[in-house]
Amino acid sequence: MKNFKFVKIAFLLIAVVAFSNCEDNGPIQSVVVDEFEFPVDVLGMSGESIYGPTIPPVDISKLLENVSSFVGLKIIDATVTLGDDYSGDKIAGNFTLIAGGQTIFDQSEEFVKGTPKRIDILVKDILAGISSSKIPVTVKGESSTVLGDDDFTIKVIIRVSAIVE
Repeated sequence: MKNFKFVKIAFLLIAVVAFSNCEDNGPIQSVVVDEFEFPVDVLGMSGESIYGPTIPPVDISKLLENVSSFVGLKIIDATVTLGDDYSGDKIAGNFTLIAGGQTIFDQSEEFVKGTPKRIDILVKDILAGISSSKIPVTVKGESSTVLGDDDFTIKVIIRVSAIVE
C-alpha cells in the first residue's frame, strides 16, 4: 500500500512540475509531418556524365494551413526513383541532394529504373535556408558512365517535419 501512495504522490509532483513550466497565453506549437514529391527533369544530357537540372523551389505552404509560422523545419528522409522513361536500366555514381542550402545527401548510389530507393540522410534543420513557404532544392549527379538518354525524369520525395505555431 505504501508503494501505491508513493507512486501516486510522485506522479502528482511530476504533473505539477511539468504544467507549472507552461506559459500562460503563449503560442501553441505542434509538429506536422508531410511528404512532398517533385520531378527532376534531366534534359539534353545524352553523352554527358554530369547532370544538374534546375528545379523550382518545393512549395510546402500546406504545412502552414491554420497556423502562423514555422519554428523548426527538418527533412526526415528522402526517396529517389529513376523514371521508367530512362532508356537504360540504371544510373550509378555520385548523387547530391541540397535543400534549403544544406547538403542532405552526397554519396555514391545506384538507381534502378522504376525502383524507389530510400536515401538515409542526416537529419538537417533547414529553417534558416527557406524563405516564406518554399524550399530551394538542388540535385546534382555524376554518373559512372555517360548517360544514354536526352530526356528522362528522376522522382524525389522528401518527408518534412515542421514545428509550427
